[in-house]
Amino acid sequence: MSSCSRTELHLIQMISVASTFSTVPYYGMEPDSGIASCSEVSKVLQDMNKDLEKMLEEMEKISIQTTWMSYDMVVIRTKPELAESVRKLDETFLKCKEEVETKWQEMLNEFKGQT
Repeated sequence: MSSCSRTELHLIQMISVASTFSTVPYYGMEPDSGIASCSEVSKVLQDMNKDLEKMLEEMEKISIQTTWMSYDMVVIRTKPELAESVRKLDETFLKCKEEVETKWQEMLNEFKGQT
């Protein structure tokens, strides 16, 4: 225990106290084990850090999506004709894509017939 930092020792004490409550997440530590070792505390800190990083990443993604949704709503409300233009653009794109796929299949079949 002498190699533990002051923060780790404080965390060990907190975990020991928290182990008496069943609703506290233990991150792999046994709740009835009493005082935790420095390696257990280090592992707990690493696991918590990974979990927090994952949650932060998800929150960033959600924040970006929300920002874009808000932007789109503002644009559509201030310029309703834009929504119609986007719809027409989507339809045109799908028609073009279908035509290209058809032509591609024709060319492929033609090539297979020649060989």
